[in-house]
Amino acid sequence: MVIRSVWGACGVVAAIVPGVFADEPLFTGLGDLPGGIVQSFANGVSADGLTVVGTSASSNGLNEAFVWTDDDGLLGLGDLPGGVFWSEGAGVSADGSVVAGTGAVDGPCPPWGCLHLRAIVWTAADGFTILGEPAAISAGISGDGLVVVGRVDIDPGAAAAFRKDSDGPMTALGILPGGTFSDAYGVSRDGLVVVGKSHSGDGPQAFLWTEATGMVGLGDLQPAPYFSEARAANADGSVIVGMGALVSFEEHEAFFWTEEDGMVGLGDLPGGLFRSAARAVSDDGTVIVGVGASDEGDRRAFIWTASSGMRDLADVLQTDLGLDITGWTLEVATGVSADGRTIVGSGVNPFGKKEAWLAYLGPAHCPADLDGDGVVGLGDLPTFVANLGVAAGALPEDGDLDGDGDVDLADFALFAAGFGACQ
Repeated sequence: MVIRSVWGACGVVAAIVPGVFADEPLFTGLGDLPGGIVQSFANGVSADGLTVVGTSASSNGLNEAFVWTDDDGLLGLGDLPGGVFWSEGAGVSADGSVVAGTGAVDGPCPPWGCLHLRAIVWTAADGFTILGEPAAISAGISGDGLVVVGRVDIDPGAAAAFRKDSDGPMTALGILPGGTFSDAYGVSRDGLVVVGKSHSGDGPQAFLWTEATGMVGLGDLQPAPYFSEARAANADGSVIVGMGALVSFEEHEAFFWTEEDGMVGLGDLPGGLFRSAARAVSDDGTVIVGVGASDEGDRRAFIWTASSGMRDLADVLQTDLGLDITGWTLEVATGVSADGRTIVGSGVNPFGKKEAWLAYLGPAHCPADLDGDGVVGLGDLPTFVANLGVAAGALPEDGDLDGDGDVDLADFALFAAGFGACQ
């Protein structure tokens, strides 16, 4: 089952609707648009995990924006009229109804080519809508589909991160002191926190932006000179993920950032070069996905949690979940659903072609959900209290959450930490 919000007679209510990824783990390639070379890349997934956006080669050209759902498969979204045929889907609203991306229009041809890009949004009802006349690229969209972020040209040879509300102008967010360029890569689900990279006097630096603070540099994993970037934020912007530099700029490390802890490195996959970068984070900030390096130095998709650290996603799918992904190389994970259970990315399929993919990890495991209603709440409390201190040889369903054979104060700490959520 998937829980979605729908509008009822008394306002927004929760409705349980059938979900395609409800009962067991799965892995699937998303295919390719007809015509042209075989090639597709996933760039994001909706909060409910049911809609994927990206770009694919098609009979129209090398890049055509797409949306994917289990019901309809890969659907090409076309392009803006005129110019070179080029479009890309970069982000998607929580319910999958609004896509942020980029399209090409007519214009004068500078020496480097005739690809004139405009930030766009797409809906099934209206098709493409251009967000403004300046050349711009969309990179992310808020959960309600009303805030889009990206990069906009501000002067010849200069560009800045932008944020645009549906009813407001495209607003440049500035550049860190000493820099000439900034780029927004993501926005929190609530639309209030923008993250990205800005050049600065100390080098390229990850930033966060809010209306109250303006653009704030986050530093790096090493002392200046910096070489960091922020790629995504969780639902309320309290957890930011990205990539920071190590002593050698040839190596870099994925990070998460919080106001309390600052920038914390997430490590790397075992062996090979030390090269990891975080690309997306779940709504609560506990599941982070991205790209690391294999023993041979090739790119490999990773998943990170505090309990397991950084792991090769392919190994998790095969060893932990028993999924058959024979012939696939999962190169990068680029999106994760709100609950951290659905991950999308791109890789090489068994035929040696670039293809977008989706992995579903199965239903969340909730050991503290003692009554089985899907959430840790008051209904679980009587069972836990009854077994506290007396249930020798206890099972998780009795409240033995740390697996030491009895229900004690250590289990109570875990129960309290998970209260109100699926833990």
